[in-house]
Amino acid sequence: MLTYLGFPLEENAPLIRSRPYITWTLAALCALVTLGAMLAGVLDEAVKQHGFLPADPLRNNGGTLFTSFFLHAGILHLAFNLWFLVLAGDNCEDLLGAGKYLLLLAGGELIALATHMGFDPRPDIPVVGASGGISALLAFYALALPRVRLVLCWRLGWYPLWIRMSAAAAMGLWVAGQLFGTLMQLAGHGSVSSLAHLGGAVAGVAMGLVYRRNRAGPDHSSHG
Repeated sequence: MLTYLGFPLEENAPLIRSRPYITWTLAALCALVTLGAMLAGVLDEAVKQHGFLPADPLRNNGGTLFTSFFLHAGILHLAFNLWFLVLAGDNCEDLLGAGKYLLLLAGGELIALATHMGFDPRPDIPVVGASGGISALLAFYALALPRVRLVLCWRLGWYPLWIRMSAAAAMGLWVAGQLFGTLMQLAGHGSVSSLAHLGGAVAGVAMGLVYRRNRAGPDHSSHG
């Protein structure tokens, strides 16, 4: 059912060798923090107080660098982020191990916030959500597992059009969409930070290239 709303599914992802406890824990914390604030009727105030503010990046003693990751602006924002976190996170955690996985998430989130702060023309609007770190995961996922197929549903009116594409191809389309979103954002439009998404993806690309180089191993070929 969720695929009809644009949530992709994996088709041939490799089996997970260990349980992705970090991914599950982060997803649960995001859900608890955001849903708890919604049920208490304080979500808007929580975003104002604990979101990352470009005009004051170190407010709350730098705490918003952490709290902004777990807060989300609404149920749909939360649902999409958690879906992609779990979709890519279990494989990324399995491939990288706990330490490098957390480094990728944290690095992606910090670069995402820095990119948003550096270029978004609205410094007084707080930023919330885990999508910067998740963008890093998606970029790493596409480089580490480029042949995994994703199943997407595009709707033509009420008619569902099912599309299968490799993770690498899906990432290319995603980047194109984020570039278009960045143009809109730089013009002061929209409520989604494509700048943050692209910034986070840079961390994922860097980690992905290192992973692929290490997996390939040393070059033992002869040279005349």
